[in-house]
Amino acid sequence: SDLDLWLPRDCPTANALRGVTFFGSRILIVGENRTVLYADEVNDFRPGTLTGGPATNYWLEAVTASSQLAVAAGDDGHVLTSNNGINWFHQNSGTNAFLRGAAYGNNVFVIVGKNGAILTSPNGTNWTKRTSGTPRDLNRVNFGNNRFTVVGVNGVTLSSTNNGTNWFTEYPGATNTLQYASVGGTDRLLDGIHEVRLEDNQVWSNELAKTNGPPDWSYYSAIG
Repeated sequence: SDLDLWLPRDCPTANALRGVTFFGSRILIVGENRTVLYADEVNDFRPGTLTGGPATNYWLEAVTASSQLAVAAGDDGHVLTSNNGINWFHQNSGTNAFLRGAAYGNNVFVIVGKNGAILTSPNGTNWTKRTSGTPRDLNRVNFGNNRFTVVGVNGVTLSSTNNGTNWFTEYPGATNTLQYASVGGTDRLLDGIHEVRLEDNQVWSNELAKTNGPPDWSYYSAIG
């Protein structure tokens, strides 16, 4: 509760857990073997219920939510939606790409994945494939300041200011795999495998090169 003291909590699964978000005050977690968990209290996680789709044990890598709908995405193009975080329904995404990242903003859901896959939807049910302009694998997508930002392997960075319809390549200077994009105020922070790049006043800097910068590690998430 204070980002300082961290307490272990009981979990009703031994599967790997890959994505987490808040759906209102409800916590949602997704992961290996079609795992979906929800909790209204941090000491009471419970498994959700899946309806439709194959019974194969696919992985769910990402989850995001609007105020009305939660969307989870994973390998082989699997997409699930839920209006309460408890009961989940399989949707036809129109792709079999390994989906790795999901975000919501401006009444649009955006999902990204391998081989430059980008999908958008206004309702979580009808998905449209978008042209990313890259064959590279995309790892995560973030929304902030009316802009979606996508990051992936070899430093690939894309952004969209028209709700995911058109995507433009950005050049933060990264060459290694980027794992996460975050927005803080008007700044953006990208991090990954030996990469931390900061955009301040539309100028990118390599934070690892600074004497007062963060350690030269691999980073997998960020928050602004």
